[in-house]
Amino acid sequence: MNRLIFHAVLLGAALAARVSGAPAMEGGYRAGAAKVDITPAAFPVRVNGGFLEKTATQAHDRLHARALVIANGHERVAICVVDTCMLPRELIDAAKTAAAKATGIPAGRMLVSATHTHSAPAAMGCLGARIDPAYAAILPGKIAEAITAAAARERPARIGRGAVDAWDLTNCRRWIRRPDRLLTDPFGEMSVRANMHPGYESPDVTGPAGPIDPQLSLLSLQAADGTPLAILGNFSMHYFGAPALSADFCGRFAEGIGRLVGATAGDGFIGMLSQGTSGDSHWMDYSRPQAKVTLDDYSSRLLARAAEVHRTIEHRGSGPLAMAEATLTLRRRLASAARLEWARNLAGPMVDRPAANQREVYAREQLFLAAEPERELKLQALRVGDTGITAIPNEVYALTGLKLKARSPLPATFNIELANGAEGYIPPPEQHFLGGYTTWAARTAGLEERAEPKIVETLLGLLERVAGAPRREIVPSHGPYARAVLADRPHAYWRLDESDFPAIADASGAGRNALLEPGVALHLPGAQGASDAISAAPENPSAFSGPRVNRAPHFAGGRLRAELPALGADHTVELWVWNALPADARPVNGVLWSRGPAGQAAAGEHLAVGGASADGRAGRLFFQAGDGRAATFHGRTALGFRRWHHIALVRSGDRVRVHLDGRAEPEIDAAVTPAATKPAKEVFLAGRCDGFAPFEGRLDEVAVYDRALTAAEIAAHFASSGRAAPAATLTRMPVPDVEPLSPEESLRKLHVAPGFRVELAAAEPLVADPVAFDWDSRGRLWIVEMADYPLGLDGKGAPGGRIRVLEDTDADGRYDRSTLFAEGLNFPNGIITWRDGVIVTAAPHILFLRDTDGDGKADSRELLVSGLFEGNQQLRANGLRWGLDNWVHVASGGHHRGHGAATKLKSHRSGAEVATGSRDFRFRPDTGELEPQSGPTQFGRNRDNWGRWFGTQNSNPLWHYVLPDHYLARNPAFAAEQTLVQLLTPANPPVFPASAAEKRYHSFHQAGRFTSACSAVLTRDQRTFGTGEGALDALVCEPFHNLVQHARLTDRGVSFYAERRPGMDGFDFLSSEDRWCRPVMVREGPDGALWVADMYRYIIEHPQFLPQRGKDELMAHYRLGDDRGRIYRVSREGLPPFRAPRLDRLDAAGLVAALRSPGGWERDQAHQMLLWRSDPAAIAPLRALAAGAAEPLARLHALCVLDGLGRLTPEEVTHALADHHPGVRENALRLAETRITPALLSAAAELAADPEPKVRLQLAFSLGASTDPLAGATLGRLLANDATEPMILAAVLTSAVHHGAAVTASAAPAGRDVLGRAADALLPAALVAGDRGSIALLLEAIVGGSGPLPLETTDLLRRFLVLLSERGTSLSTLQAAQPPDRLSAAAARAKARINESRGRAADPSIRPADRIAAAALLAAEVPSRPGALASLAGWLDARHPPAVQAAAARALAATAAAEIPTLFAAAWSRLGPAGRDATLAGWLGRGPWAVDLLERVERGEIPPAAFDTTQRGRLLRHESREVQRLAQKAFGGAMPTRVAVIERYVPALALNGDAARGRELYRAACSACHKRGEEGRDVGPDLASVTSHTPERLLSSILDPNADIQPGYAAFTCTLQDGEQAYGLIVSETAGSVTLKLLDGSRRTFRRNEIASLEGGAASLMPEGLESAIQPQGLADLIAFLRGPLR
Repeated sequence: MNRLIFHAVLLGAALAARVSGAPAMEGGYRAGAAKVDITPAAFPVRVNGGFLEKTATQAHDRLHARALVIANGHERVAICVVDTCMLPRELIDAAKTAAAKATGIPAGRMLVSATHTHSAPAAMGCLGARIDPAYAAILPGKIAEAITAAAARERPARIGRGAVDAWDLTNCRRWIRRPDRLLTDPFGEMSVRANMHPGYESPDVTGPAGPIDPQLSLLSLQAADGTPLAILGNFSMHYFGAPALSADFCGRFAEGIGRLVGATAGDGFIGMLSQGTSGDSHWMDYSRPQAKVTLDDYSSRLLARAAEVHRTIEHRGSGPLAMAEATLTLRRRLASAARLEWARNLAGPMVDRPAANQREVYAREQLFLAAEPERELKLQALRVGDTGITAIPNEVYALTGLKLKARSPLPATFNIELANGAEGYIPPPEQHFLGGYTTWAARTAGLEERAEPKIVETLLGLLERVAGAPRREIVPSHGPYARAVLADRPHAYWRLDESDFPAIADASGAGRNALLEPGVALHLPGAQGASDAISAAPENPSAFSGPRVNRAPHFAGGRLRAELPALGADHTVELWVWNALPADARPVNGVLWSRGPAGQAAAGEHLAVGGASADGRAGRLFFQAGDGRAATFHGRTALGFRRWHHIALVRSGDRVRVHLDGRAEPEIDAAVTPAATKPAKEVFLAGRCDGFAPFEGRLDEVAVYDRALTAAEIAAHFASSGRAAPAATLTRMPVPDVEPLSPEESLRKLHVAPGFRVELAAAEPLVADPVAFDWDSRGRLWIVEMADYPLGLDGKGAPGGRIRVLEDTDADGRYDRSTLFAEGLNFPNGIITWRDGVIVTAAPHILFLRDTDGDGKADSRELLVSGLFEGNQQLRANGLRWGLDNWVHVASGGHHRGHGAATKLKSHRSGAEVATGSRDFRFRPDTGELEPQSGPTQFGRNRDNWGRWFGTQNSNPLWHYVLPDHYLARNPAFAAEQTLVQLLTPANPPVFPASAAEKRYHSFHQAGRFTSACSAVLTRDQRTFGTGEGALDALVCEPFHNLVQHARLTDRGVSFYAERRPGMDGFDFLSSEDRWCRPVMVREGPDGALWVADMYRYIIEHPQFLPQRGKDELMAHYRLGDDRGRIYRVSREGLPPFRAPRLDRLDAAGLVAALRSPGGWERDQAHQMLLWRSDPAAIAPLRALAAGAAEPLARLHALCVLDGLGRLTPEEVTHALADHHPGVRENALRLAETRITPALLSAAAELAADPEPKVRLQLAFSLGASTDPLAGATLGRLLANDATEPMILAAVLTSAVHHGAAVTASAAPAGRDVLGRAADALLPAALVAGDRGSIALLLEAIVGGSGPLPLETTDLLRRFLVLLSERGTSLSTLQAAQPPDRLSAAAARAKARINESRGRAADPSIRPADRIAAAALLAAEVPSRPGALASLAGWLDARHPPAVQAAAARALAATAAAEIPTLFAAAWSRLGPAGRDATLAGWLGRGPWAVDLLERVERGEIPPAAFDTTQRGRLLRHESREVQRLAQKAFGGAMPTRVAVIERYVPALALNGDAARGRELYRAACSACHKRGEEGRDVGPDLASVTSHTPERLLSSILDPNADIQPGYAAFTCTLQDGEQAYGLIVSETAGSVTLKLLDGSRRTFRRNEIASLEGGAASLMPEGLESAIQPQGLADLIAFLRGPLR
C-alpha cells in the first residue's frame, strides 16, 4: 500500500510537467561535429567550483564548446558539451535561440551541458564565488557558433553505441560517519552524518553513503566510408582536479579519443565526454591508502577503456531519432523564521563583498532562496537508435542514474547531468537525513526533499515517449543462494536490494513487507561470494542476485521494522552482516535482530555484536533475553571488520543456537527462558526495539522462518553462496605448525659431517637472538643479540638490540655466566672486540662501547661513523673484520649494486665525509680514516689467511673480490668489466637440508636452493679440517633451510675453483631437522673449532620480502623465538675441549709468539694487541719472526704488525719479496707500495715472471704506486706476458695511468695483438699527454699488418677516431706534424685503412658484418659521413638477415648523428620484426630521439603496437617529462593498478592452458629477456626454474613484476655525457666504472667519468602492462608452458 501511494505521488508530478516531443521515426543518419575554443583571451578571470571565489591568471590547457548535430530526415537534434563548471539556464537559452536562428534546429531539440570542470571561468555565481560577467557574456555566442559549425558539416553517417564498466575509475566520495564522530553544519547544528571527501582510510567513517555508476558509455559516429566523425562519451565522475584554467579529464578524453579510434588530423574528428550522474562520485578511493595518480594517468586509463569498448561497436546507417523535453516546477526548501533572521543579521552587512567563510556563504544563500521559492527545471530525453539519453539540470547522485538505467524502456541509456541549467544537488530523499554539504539548503542544493523521485518519474515518462514503449519493470533476480532460501519456504524474505525509500518488499510472496526508518543509504553492493573490499567491483553474476549486482542498504542510525504476528516461538532468522564499526567503538557494537514491543527492551529478545564493555568479547555475537538483567550468552568468534558474515539465529523451545558462516558447531548454544509468554509481533533489524545500539553497517538477505532450521540446512544455504568461512576472524592466537624444541632436543636434531661433533656452548636464558659474536683477549664471548628483529620491539621500529658477555667461570668448556653489557641498540648486527671495549654496527651508526667503571655495563658510547644505510633490517652494514692491512673491514649490507647507492658516511674522529654508495668499506677506528672497498656484501665480508676478501648475498653464497676497488679508482679512463669471481655457481645453488621443506611465499623456484646465504667464512685454522696449510675451505650459513654448507676451494689462476663437500647422509655439513634452527653466523673460534650462532626463530624471512598473503598469515609469528638462541661448537673429533684463551696475560714476546698460532683468530687478536700496546720490546722479536719463522703466516703477520707500528723497513720488504711462499710475496708487494726504493722496485720487477698468477696480479696493482719508469716498463712486461688473463690485464691498465708511454714501449715488442688489447685504455692518456710516440705505437697496433682489418680492429679504429673528435683533433692533424715522425706515418697508414674501408663497405663479396663495420668506420670521419650513413641505412631492410639489420641499426645509433631518426623512419616500412626491435633500441638511446620517435607515433608514422611491453614501460617511466607525456598519449597512459589487473585475470586460473600456444606467447612476449632451456636471452631470471611455481604465483609475477623484484633485477638508466642512454641491469660497479647488462643480453661497461647520471632501482626490468598484449586464455596457455617440462 505504501508503494502504491508513492507511485501515485510520482504520477501526479509527471502529469504536472509540461511535455513536448514526438515518438521516434526511422531514417538515414546524417551528422556533423565541431568545436570552438572558449578559452578567455584576457586574465585574470574568476573561477567557481568551491565554497569561495578563486581567480586564474593563465590557461594550462584550452577550453572548448564541442557540438554534435544528428539528423535522420525526420528529426534533427544538437548536443553541445561545454568545458565549464556550470551554465545557468538563461545563458543556455540565449545560446539555443541564436543557434536555432542560424541552423533551423528548434531550441527544443538542443541539449547543452557542462563538463563540470572546477578549473574554468565562472559562467554563473555559485556559493561564495561570483560570476565573471565579461566571460559569461561571450559564451552564448561561442556555444551557438559550435552548434552552427557542426550543422554545417552534416554528412551521411553511421552510428553505434557501446559501454564498459570502469569500477576502478570512480568511487563514492560521500561517506557515512561514525555515530560518535558527527560534524557540525554551517548553521551550528550537529547534523552531518555523511560528508564528502573524508580522507584516505579515515577512522571516522563507516563506509560509502551510496553506490556508484561505473558505466562508461560511448555513442560513436562515423562517415559513410567508416571515417571517425565524433564520439560522445558519458561517465559519472565529478572531476579530477586540475590547476585553473583546465578542461580537466573531460578535456583530456575529448582530445585523446580520436587517436585511439583511428581518426587522423584531417578527419575533423570531435571527441566529447559528458558528465554522468556524479554528484556523489569522485576518482579517489578512500577505502585504500592514497595512491599517486596524476590527471594524465587517470585520463589515459579512461581512454584505454574507451578504446577497448569502441572496438566492439557496430555502426548502422539508419535508425530512429527523437527528442522530448518537459519543464517541472519544484519548491525550494526555505529557512525557518529563526534561521532567516540569523541569515539577515549575518549577510546584511556584507553588501556586495564576497563571502569569507562557510557561515557567510550559507547565510546569504538563505536570502536567495527566500527571494525565489520555486524553480522551473527543463528535463529532456533523447533517442538515437536504441540508445536513450536523459538530460538533467542538476548534480544528481549515482543512485539516480542507476534507477533511470534500470527502468528505461530502451536497451541502453545514459544520463547527462548539468544539462540545460544548473539547479544544484538533488539527493535521493533518504540522503537528506544523513546531512552534509549536498543537503544544505542553498541554490546549490535547495530543492524540495522529494525532488529526486519527481525528476526520475518525469524523465522516465520522456523516455517512454521517445521510445514508444513503456518503462521496464524491476523483477526479482535470484541466484543460487536466494533460490536455496526460497526453496525452504521462509515466512518472510527481505532481500534489501531496493533503490527507493522506504518500502522493502517480501520476496517470499507472502506480502510481509517491511519499512526502513530514516538513517539508511540504499543500493550499495551487498553480500559477495568472495570479496569484502569496499571498492572492488561487485561480483556479476552473483550467487545472490544472478545476472545483477547484489545490493544492500547501509544502516546509519535507522532500522528496518516489520510486523510478523504469525511468527511462533520456534523460528529462525538468517541474514548476512557487514559490520562497519570497530568492535570496541562503544559498549555494545550494534544490535542485529530484536523481537519485542517498540520502545520496550525488557520483554524482548535480541542478537547483537559485543563492544567495549563485553569483558574482552568485543566483536563477538551475543544473545540476550530482556534488557540485560537476564542471562547473556556470548559467541566465541569475533566478526571481521568490514567483512561479510552469514548468521543464523535458531529458536527452538527453550534453546537458542547461533551459527556463524555455515559452521555446524554453533557459536552460541544455550537454554533460554522465554522473555514473554506471547511472542511479540514486532521485529526490528539494525537496532533494538527500544532504539538502543543501532547497528552501523550493511545487512542483506534477511530471511525469517517459522520453524527451527537444522545445522545442515543452514550450512547448505551458506555453501550456496560460494563463500568460504573467513578463518582470519578467529580471535584465538594462531599457533605455529611446528613447536620449538629445548636446546638439548634441538641439539639431537643436528646432523654433522663425519669426523665432527657438535656441542652446545650456550643457550637461553644466557643468550637470545644471537646474530654475531667475537672473543676478547680474556676469552670472553661477546654476542650481538638482535632482539628487535624484524620490525622493532613494538612492531614499529622500536630499538631493542643488546650486547651480552658470556664467561666460562668453571673452565668446563661451556659458558655459564651472562652479563648484559648494552641494550637499546638499533638493530645491531656486527661486532669486533677493540682495546678495552667493543665496536658494534647498529645502522645508522658504528659505535665504540666501553665500560669505564668496571661494573660490566657500557657507560661510554662513542659515535665513530654515521650515515650507514638503514631500510630493511636484513640489509644493513655488518661484519667488522680485521684485515692484514691494519684496517677494520665492513660489509655494506646491500643485496644488489643499487642498494643504498647514495650512502655517504661521516667519520666522527677525522670529520671526513666519504661517499661509499653501495660498496663495502674499511676504516681505522683509532684515526677515523675511511675509504670504500669492493662490494656490496650482504652479510659477512671475510678474508682468507693471505688477505683476499670474499663476499656473499642471499642467492650467491660465495664470491672472491679479485680486483679491489681502491686500485680500480686510479684510472678514470679504464673500466673493468669483471671484478669478482663467483665460486659457487650458478645463482641459488642447491642445498641439502635435513629439515622438511618450509612453506614459501615467493621465489618458489629457490626451494631446496640457497636463498638466505650469509656469513661465508674462509677457514684460517689448520686444526678445523686438519688438512694442512695449503687447503682452503669455506662455510656458508643458510638459515632458511636450517643448515651450514661446506665448500672446498682450490687455486685457479688469479682466483679459485669451489665445489661443495657433502656431509652426513648426503645432507650439508651441519643440517638440522628443527625448522626453528637458524644458523646466521659461523666463524672459527680461538680453539680451531667452528662456532655457529643459531638465532632460533620460527620465521627468519623479513616481512618486507613477503607478499601480502604471507604477511597476513605470518604476522602473529614474526617474533616467535625472540626469547631463545643457541651457540654451537662444531669441532673435529680429537680436538681438545674448549678452553678460553687468556692473551691478556701475555707480554710482548708472548704476543709475538702467538703470531705462530695455527689459528686465525689468535693470530689476529695478538696482531691487534701488539698494535694497541705499541711496546718497543716487541720490535726485535717481530723482526726475527719476519725474517726467519718457519711458518709463512707467522712471517706475514710479523711484517704486517711492523707495518702498523711504522717500523717496517724497505729492506725487510725486499727480503720478503724473495720469500718462498707466494702468499708472503703477494703481501710484500702490497706493503712495498708506501716504502718504494730503487732496490725494492728492482726486486719487485723481478716478480713479473713469478709463477704464481696471484703474485703477478698484485704486482700489477702495486706498481701503480710508483712513478718510476721501471714500474711502467714492468707493467709493460706483465701486459706482454699476461694479456690473455683479463684480471691481470685490468690490473695493469688501472696502474698504467702514470705509465702510458713506458707500458706501451715495453709491451710493443710483444706484437700488435698485445697492444691492441690495451689500446682502448692507453690511448686517452696518451692523447691527453700529447705523447706522439705512444700514440704511434698504439695506432700501429691497430692499423698495422697487411691483410684486411679484422672486425674488432675496425671498430677499435672507429673508437679512436671518435676519441680524436672529442679531443678536437683528427688524423689529418696527427699526420701534418713537421718534421714527419712515426705518428705521421701511422696516421697516414690509418687513412689508408679508412680508404680501404670505402671499397670494403661496397664490396658484395665480403661478409655483411665486415661491410657494416667498414661503413661505421667511415661514418666516424666527417667528410665521409653522409655516404657512410646512407650505406648503413641500406642494410635496414628485411631482405637482409635479422642480425645484419640489428648490426646496422647499432652502428647508425653509435654515430650520434642528428639525422639518424630520419634514417630510421625512412627505413621503417622495409624492416622486419628483428630489425625494427634493433632500430627502436637505437631510437630510444637518446632523449631527443625518443621524443622524435613518439611524435612520429602520434602522427601515425610508427604504430604503437611496434613497442613491446619493456619498451613501453621504459618510455612511461622515462626521466624526461616530455617523453613520459608523449608515451602516455601513445600507449593509452599510465597502467591500471596491478590489483585491478590481477583481479581481471584471475579467471585465467580456471581455464585449461595449451602449452604449445603458450610457447608461442613466450617467444613473442618473454624470450626477449628470459631464457628457458635453449630459447631466449639471458637478461632476466632464467625461466627454467619456475616449473614448480603455482599458477597463482606465476599470474602475480607476470602481471605485477614490481611486487617482488629479485635482487639484481631492478632496471637502471645510464645517461652519458654526450646524451646517449643505456637501459638495463647493473651487473658490476667499481670506483671507476659501471657495467650494465642490456636488453639484448650483451654487457656494456661505462667509465664513471663519462656518465652524466645513473637512475633507477625502483622498478623491475620486466615492465608492467603485459596484459595489453594477452587475454586470459593466452595467460592460461603461457602458464601451462612455463610449468611444463623443458625440452
